[in-house]
Amino acid sequence: MDDHRRIAAAAAALALTLSGCGAATTAAVTGGTGASSTTGTAPESATEQLVANVRSGIIRVQTTTCGEVFVGTGFLIGPRLVATVEHVVDGAAAIVLKRNGKPLGSAKVIGEDPARDLALLETKEPLSGYRFKLASRSPRLAEQVVALGFPFGLPLTVTQGSVSGLGRSIPIENVTRRELVQTDAALNPGNSGGPLLATDTGQVIGLVDLGTEANGTSFAVSAKVAGPLLHAWRVAPQTVPLDSCGGLPTASGNLASGSSSRYGYVQAVARIIGNSAAVRKQLIAAVAEARSNPGAAQSAVARVVAARRIELSLAEGMSVPTGSARLQNLLVSAFSLSLRSDTLYQRWIDTGSSGALSSAQANDARTSAAKSRFLTRYNGLRRQVGLGPVGANFRF
Repeated sequence: MDDHRRIAAAAAALALTLSGCGAATTAAVTGGTGASSTTGTAPESATEQLVANVRSGIIRVQTTTCGEVFVGTGFLIGPRLVATVEHVVDGAAAIVLKRNGKPLGSAKVIGEDPARDLALLETKEPLSGYRFKLASRSPRLAEQVVALGFPFGLPLTVTQGSVSGLGRSIPIENVTRRELVQTDAALNPGNSGGPLLATDTGQVIGLVDLGTEANGTSFAVSAKVAGPLLHAWRVAPQTVPLDSCGGLPTASGNLASGSSSRYGYVQAVARIIGNSAAVRKQLIAAVAEARSNPGAAQSAVARVVAARRIELSLAEGMSVPTGSARLQNLLVSAFSLSLRSDTLYQRWIDTGSSGALSSAQANDARTSAAKSRFLTRYNGLRRQVGLGPVGANFRF
């Protein structure tokens, strides 16, 4: 979910960027009142009426990954169904839907196609609002279109333009997306997943997909491509599991203003201890296997020690925000003690030394105490930047 992924358009040799994973909320971004703003020239009354009719069906899609919070756009196609593009929800640990700045509830992915960049979300409870129809006809060159979404995490925003190209094929990460609709409507990060509407019918002719660094060129997934896939997922849902983040709590999205450096540090620590939790499970499995399958246990504990050395090195090399030196020292101390336990268990598994086993078990108690002190202070910093605490039962 990278705001600045570059793609090469062979025909036009344009540098393209994904525009929907967009708006990472590393600073406070409010939902606002939901009042729409319109760029460009004043819209005709018919377009104003169209926007007024459909705006209740535009959904703000807030995706929490294991490292950041992103904003994209979706739209209702059923009482519990929200259409969007796949890169908006790629790597999601949690998906929250909002309208007019107010949460509507969480959602799960019941269909995704990364190659065509499409996804269908399902909510637990039905949502009110306008339900969009996908056009069955092909768009026409120069026909007028309007796009609705949340560029840069702003409140609902409306832009207008025309269809400037049809049937475009764009290579993205070694996969060629075909039948894209080209438009000159101004689209930006956060717009992705929103509808591109024909102004005469109000039907969806495309789902906003790509913006470019070239003024006046953006792309949308054609309704002809999207329609059959969305229908298939509606009939036969294919639920996509959310990322577990190693058992860590995910971001709330309420990041305090001015805390970006602390937020980045907190998330970097979360990734390290999340990986460490997985390594700890490998150690437990190696210890349990030591007597029944010593060869496998030796290989497993060797991998554990190697991984722990990398974790300690990463912890020692982190950029630490002002005021967090004590927390950083606790983190490094905890990983140092973990590495000592790991190497002692390795010696026991390799040599059968009962002394090494006793020393490892005694060191485990010191390690546990150090990690507890670290988590207490770490949770304090997590609360400062708007994140939930790591549970007392989290083991890394």
